[in-house]
Amino acid sequence: IPPNNSTTTATSSTSNTNHRRRRKPPKKQRLSRIQLLEHLISLREHEIQSLEHTTTSTESKTSELKTEISRLEQEQIWFQSLANDDRQKLIRDIARIQSNNEKLDILLLETNVVLEEKM
Repeated sequence: IPPNNSTTTATSSTSNTNHRRRRKPPKKQRLSRIQLLEHLISLREHEIQSLEHTTTSTESKTSELKTEISRLEQEQIWFQSLANDDRQKLIRDIARIQSNNEKLDILLLETNVVLEEKM
């Protein structure tokens, strides 16, 4: 089968394109590419430094927050202990007052009985 001219033309066109891509660019263009790459590297270095700074700041803030949380937890325990002490004191006071009220009720009854006897 004889080769098709359109296939041959497409193949040779592709071959020429590949050949063109493999050529080295002119020296001036290579320098500008090097400068571009150097610029991109510099940008990435600055980005890395910024991220490192952010990481350090975040770690520092995390440490501060953990310290504050620990302090607040200790404060909460202390206030809870005070509240429990106050509650126990109030319970004792209520029990004492109820006992006094019972004694006063008895005295009141006795006084009423005595008053009725005197009348």
